[in-house]
Amino acid sequence: MTKPLNRVKCANCGDILVSRHRHDFVQCSCFEDKSDTTGIFIDGGKDYERCGGNLSNVLRYRNRKWVPETFKVRYEDRSIYQIKSIFRNAFNLTPFAILVGFMRKQINKLRR
Repeated sequence: MTKPLNRVKCANCGDILVSRHRHDFVQCSCFEDKSDTTGIFIDGGKDYERCGGNLSNVLRYRNRKWVPETFKVRYEDRSIYQIKSIFRNAFNLTPFAILVGFMRKQINKLRR
C-alpha cells in the first residue's frame, strides 16, 4: 500500500498545496503579498510531513471532503521569567557561586 500524497488546502485563498517528494516546499498564494500573514506551506512529500504558517487556515482532505486540521501544541507558551525560575530550581547554583566568590578573593589576595 502506498502512502497518500501530502496535501492541504488554504482556507483563505483556496489553493490546494501538494508536496510530491522530499524537500518539495510549496506555499500558497497568500504569501505573495509580504504583509499578509494568513498563508500556509507544506513540505516533505511522502517521506515526512511539515506544515506551517497560519495553522487555522489548514484544511485536510479526509473522507472525500476538506476538513479543518487540528494540531497538537507540543510546547507550552512560557514567559522568560517562568523559564528562569525553572532553571533556578532545577540547578541550584548557590553553593557553586559561593565557592567561585571565595576563590576570587583568594586569588586577589595572592596577587597583592
